[in-house]
Amino acid sequence: MVNDTDDWKKLDTWGLQQGLELTLRQSAAGTECAMQGDTICVSALLRFGGAPFAADASITTFAADGTKTGITISHTGVTTLMLPFNRSQPSMEVYASANYRQPTPGEYQGKQYVLVDHWTTTYARLMLPESVDSLVV
Repeated sequence: MVNDTDDWKKLDTWGLQQGLELTLRQSAAGTECAMQGDTICVSALLRFGGAPFAADASITTFAADGTKTGITISHTGVTTLMLPFNRSQPSMEVYASANYRQPTPGEYQGKQYVLVDHWTTTYARLMLPESVDSLVV
C-alpha cells in the first residue's frame, strides 16, 4: 500500500523502464483537490520508457462495474482526474486504461505498418478522505 510520496518514489524506480505505464495517485486529505462535492481528485501519472510522458495520450476511467466514467487527453504525463465518488461508501475501485499511438513505420511478418499502438491498464482503490468536512474546496 502506498502511504506517502517516498512509497511512490520506490514504485516509480521499480516500475516499467520501457513501454507505457499508468498509475493513479489519490490526493491527500486536506489538500485543495482531494474531494469536491461528490467527486474525488486523482492524479494520473503516465510514463513511457521509465520517464514522464510529455505527448498526447488518451486516458479512460471505469467504475468497478465497467461503466466508463471519463476520457481525457494527457499532454504532459501528469493529469488531474475528477471521478464520481459515493460518499456513503468508505472506498471505491477505479480502473483506467491509457493509449498512445506512436508514429513508427516498420514491417512485421512481411506486412508494413505506420504506427505502434501502446496500451496500459491499472487499478486503484480510493479511500474517502478522513477529513472531508475540513477540506479546502
